[in-house]
Amino acid sequence: TCALPISLLRQTAKAVSDWSADETLTMRLAEQMFFQMGNRPSESEQRSWKNSFRELSELLVDAGLGSLNMLLEYQLPYSSKRVDVVILGSNPKTESPVIIAIELKQWTDATSVEGTNEVLRIGAYGNRPILHPACQVKNYCEYLVDFNRFAASEESRVFGVAYLHNW
Repeated sequence: TCALPISLLRQTAKAVSDWSADETLTMRLAEQMFFQMGNRPSESEQRSWKNSFRELSELLVDAGLGSLNMLLEYQLPYSSKRVDVVILGSNPKTESPVIIAIELKQWTDATSVEGTNEVLRIGAYGNRPILHPACQVKNYCEYLVDFNRFAASEESRVFGVAYLHNW
């Protein structure tokens, strides 16, 4: 576990979008993972980084939000859990801090599990029940508020988004 909150990379959405055009982003993330954690990313993780971070950063740039800061693979303090993306910004009307935790999924199918809305089945994962991404990101937001003074501040607003960009 990690006591200090860290991310593999902090960059603007524009820079992430630009670096996603070739292997630059994936290479930098892999270097940081090895430097910070001593691990090398799997092929599937690198593919996920390339596809998902490109999709999200291009969406932000197209919406005129290219200057927002993105924390990629943000490790929650005192946990092995990582949030795919944490976006830092401010409310344009009140200028109060805004934190958005984003869980990225490349799923193309999912089926519900009878009797619950908190888990679902994904064929690619062997049809075993897994936590619904909305519940996953909700837990991340609660964790951020509990363990991050900035997120817990009364002025700050914390939101969560599950972005299934292949759906």
